[in-house]
Amino acid sequence: MGALGAALLLGACGGGSDSPTAATPPKPTGALAGDPVLLEGRAIYAKYCASCHGITGEGAPGSAFVGRRLLRTMPTAADEAAVVRAGRAVMPSFGKTLTPAQLHAVVRYTREVLAPRPAP
Repeated sequence: MGALGAALLLGACGGGSDSPTAATPPKPTGALAGDPVLLEGRAIYAKYCASCHGITGEGAPGSAFVGRRLLRTMPTAADEAAVVRAGRAVMPSFGKTLTPAQLHAVVRYTREVLAPRPAP
């Protein structure tokens, strides 16, 4: 991917749009349904992550989370938090955008709500 392609991808992904979208990320269910940290993580995911990782974590152009793929590539929450904080390849860094509590919330959301979902 050339510099222009990378710039366009970065502009499209992780932009932090405040505009509402027709689709929203899945809500936590069952025992997790009322967890305030997961609900905050869902809102953060919708704002900063869904444009690249997909509304349900299916990926394109960013990495997919479904089918436990995330848990295989980043076995611990600390592994994932490090990538979100520092960025990797074309993924931007969110270390200065998200507070430590917000970073924790979005990592929990992706691991506990999106990652366990079966692949489509």
